[in-house]
Amino acid sequence: MSFLVKHFGMYPDAQRTLRAHLHEAHATAFSQQRSPTGDEIVKTPIPYLDAFIEEVLRLNTTAAGVIKETVQDVTILGHHIPKGTQLIVPLWGASIDSPAYPIPEDIRSKSCQDHVKDVPSDWTGSKYPADEFHPERWLREDAETGRVIYDPKSGPHMTFSAGPRECWGKRLAYLALRQVTSLLVWNFEFLPLPEGMDSKEVEDVLNAKPKVCLIRVKPLWE
Repeated sequence: MSFLVKHFGMYPDAQRTLRAHLHEAHATAFSQQRSPTGDEIVKTPIPYLDAFIEEVLRLNTTAAGVIKETVQDVTILGHHIPKGTQLIVPLWGASIDSPAYPIPEDIRSKSCQDHVKDVPSDWTGSKYPADEFHPERWLREDAETGRVIYDPKSGPHMTFSAGPRECWGKRLAYLALRQVTSLLVWNFEFLPLPEGMDSKEVEDVLNAKPKVCLIRVKPLWE
């Protein structure tokens, strides 16, 4: 949440775009000059809302990495890893917010090669630089309907880890983020901070958090 509210003020254009999408999607609530209900937020698909949240999570995961332990001897990218070795998988850096390390395809596992087209290995093929904030990178046009949809497989990210052992609280976290993000942007305008009062520095202890988390808001409804 700290990173989320910081991004509102740091990227006012994206904030305004998000608010416009919310007003359009919740037209009844907007015409009645009230906030959308929790039920309305949950049941109304808003691709740009999901994309905004995903982009914040991509650039600012709360954990620096996940630790896995090998339960048997295994070979990964040509390197022998003995049983009982702890592997640290970083959740930011190469592939996520910078180009991936060059790895010959022939040393990847067959299962990896079979799914190489499912999710790009990094964001170099995107028109949006990997180290910049662009929610639009998560949006694409659906080939059948022509509508813009949110695509969670647009590129690599591991905010909640991945696979059968990904975070069990993932769905609850997304649900809470959709609710809180919608209501904050609906009711307040987050203004840029005066020069010298903001920072992108991150403090990484047990969980990552912004070193500076100041906000300046203006109510939008009387």
